Amino acid sequence: MPAAPLSIVILEVLKHTPTYVWGILLALIVLGASQMRDQVIGRTRVMLMPIALAGYSLWGAVWMFRMQFEVLAAWGVGMGVMLWAARWISWPRHVEFLPERNAFAIRGSVVPLLAILAVFTVRYVIVVNLILHPDWRSLEAVAVLGSLFYGLLSGVFAMRARTILSHAGAGLRLLPA
Repeated sequence: MPAAPLSIVILEVLKHTPTYVWGILLALIVLGASQMRDQVIGRTRVMLMPIALAGYSLWGAVWMFRMQFEVLAAWGVGMGVMLWAARWISWPRHVEFLPERNAFAIRGSVVPLLAILAVFTVRYVIVVNLILHPDWRSLEAVAVLGSLFYGLLSGVFAMRARTILSHAGAGLRLLPA
């Protein structure tokens, strides 16, 4: 039996995607777009996005691939690589600590929106592929690669928080400098 054309498969996948998924995407776009304007935020808000997205991505990896050491290790390696890279990659680039307000002035950027969309896209593609190929769920390579991508993408937000918090001086750091 010949395979359906890719355009038909994509159209069917989109038509069968639950409505709530598009609601989640819309909410994520709004969240990411809000990062495009200059803002002043406190330490708690700096930590909120990386903690929420790390929890979401770790939950996604464990839910899709079951609780396995390889899944947790791959996710942790991805997160660790990004935190390690934060020592050399200064993102966001324009941050000022405001000690009188105990807050940070951050210049707006499209990068958080792109990273949020990347997290959504990776999760969507993995879920669709696991639905189309249920046997892939038991393949260790798929579980490890998927979990690694989740960890890397979550690490982007942890890297951002680390960079922002480092502007407070000796106050609060995620990793020693």
